[in-house]
Amino acid sequence: METVTLPLAMNLLEGETLETLRRSLFLTPTDTIYGISAVLSHPRALHEIAAIKGRDTTQVIVLIAHPNDIDRVARPDASQRSILAKYWPAPITFILPGLERDTIAVRCPKDPFLTRLITALGEPIYSTSANRHDESAARSVEEARETFGSQIAVYIDGGAAPARPASTLVDLTCSPPSVIRQGAIPFT
Repeated sequence: METVTLPLAMNLLEGETLETLRRSLFLTPTDTIYGISAVLSHPRALHEIAAIKGRDTTQVIVLIAHPNDIDRVARPDASQRSILAKYWPAPITFILPGLERDTIAVRCPKDPFLTRLITALGEPIYSTSANRHDESAARSVEEARETFGSQIAVYIDGGAAPARPASTLVDLTCSPPSVIRQGAIPFT
């Protein structure tokens, strides 16, 4: 497969590039680190992500453009919605009752480019850190390309990723909510 690297400043949100993103795995900067992503409607996205990472497909998260998009992927109750409203948009991921599976991990990032990209794609995206299982996450497009090469169709280059903590991960399916990973945003 031929791959392409595009600068973040390039208008990616229209035409042929957008269509390529809709049917392929792509690398994009997120509000935490670089992520391997694909639209939810990509029929083999989870299988392809699992294959290149060498791990279970259940360890991906879903990124939504706006908090009100939550109903496209999850079934939060009133209490969970109140928590989402308090924290989003931000680098905090919540595990919620899913629509198509028992649970789903969802984040609404506070990143203008990523929000515009998800909006332009017209649907939420899967995302997972740009690394093979048990390896460090890529901090640049160059590092990701060395690891994944042509397995990723489009590399969106946002420069070197700053050393930021991962997103906080909170399970809202239990009571009280359980912090699984403390990250960028404290959960109280």
